Amino acid sequence: MLENQNNPSNDIFDQLGGFFIKIIAARSNEDINELLTLFISKKVKILESVILNTESVASGFLVDISNNKDSELNKRLTYLLEEGIIDWALKSKEPQMIMDLQSQLSGNLFNILLIPLVYDNNSIGIYIALTDSAKENVDSPLLNDIRNFSFLSALVLSNIALRNSLITLENKHLELNERFINILPLTSIGEISLTVLKEVSLPLQIIDSNIDLIENGVGNLSRRLEIIKQQIKSITEIINLLDEISAEAKKSAPEEIDIGSMLAETLSILSSQLKSAGTKVYLDSSVEKPITKGIKTQLEFIMIQIINFLITNSNDTDSIYINISSPNQRIVVITIREETKGIEFDNYESLLEFIKGSSVLKDMYQNFLSFRHILKLHKGKLECSAVSDDGTVFRIYLPKLSE
Repeated sequence: MLENQNNPSNDIFDQLGGFFIKIIAARSNEDINELLTLFISKKVKILESVILNTESVASGFLVDISNNKDSELNKRLTYLLEEGIIDWALKSKEPQMIMDLQSQLSGNLFNILLIPLVYDNNSIGIYIALTDSAKENVDSPLLNDIRNFSFLSALVLSNIALRNSLITLENKHLELNERFINILPLTSIGEISLTVLKEVSLPLQIIDSNIDLIENGVGNLSRRLEIIKQQIKSITEIINLLDEISAEAKKSAPEEIDIGSMLAETLSILSSQLKSAGTKVYLDSSVEKPITKGIKTQLEFIMIQIINFLITNSNDTDSIYINISSPNQRIVVITIREETKGIEFDNYESLLEFIKGSSVLKDMYQNFLSFRHILKLHKGKLECSAVSDDGTVFRIYLPKLSE
């Protein structure tokens, strides 16, 4: 809720700028409803009010506006929707006051005020209020003020809706991440890594930047909203692709994997990122043909996350060393090492805590959390440590297939 609304000074509403200062701080439909009601109540007594998004109207989903089951306005919302009155008001894009027939039947003299919230010639939502004031109280000066204030309300309401859409998309992204953890096969790691790590992050950054510009009143507002809508469309397309990938991944099956070839393929996938980071990778093997059995894209997924961790965590990482060894006939060990100093953790659990607490690395947390599950399915394990003076080391142990 908005602060300091118990005894607000009406002076802040004497100018449009004063209203803007308050409305820009709104974070919900309820906040906008509270401010509009406060303004309109100077000339028209408002008994109850609510703001509905056009999506809610289109779907027929109307929220309760009060915990009071006897709310008079609640009783009228369904009627207004079913009779097409809300749609009529939205299409008119002009404030309307109509007689409340239900109250007339009970001997009361109520009216219903409908104010479409219009921005860029589109109705974003609608303010609906029950009043016992007469139609004559809504004069031309008040109507002009209502149009101006409803424009600002529509802008902020649109911004709130975009934020909520972004939150929904982010939650969907997290849900898909969880599905990747639990689904054994992953499809092409190239598509997964490039889609999840790059394609989603860029639109999110663009959306955040444009929302900040809107809130600070910078630039062309219509253009800002158009950019945000384009980016949300891009993220939606990516999520649809991820849905297809996760469905297709169920068809995969364990296979024999040449670890040397798998690592070479992984480095090929990461070549552009390594080049941008100015990092060289040195790969060597003391095993002639190290073979394990599993799902290649899952193991590539782990390698990609580790290398991304190393190049993201430090700007000083100019070399990464990867070695394949086999201490006995049953085990293959992949060691990934770099020599940047300054960070410390001594096992997988403390690594997770380090990632979770880092503003730069925290987006990798869910991916690293999946390592335990993936390696358990492969009958493998992970050891990792970082010593301030010696650098960072990851060791992945996998079963070795007999020749």
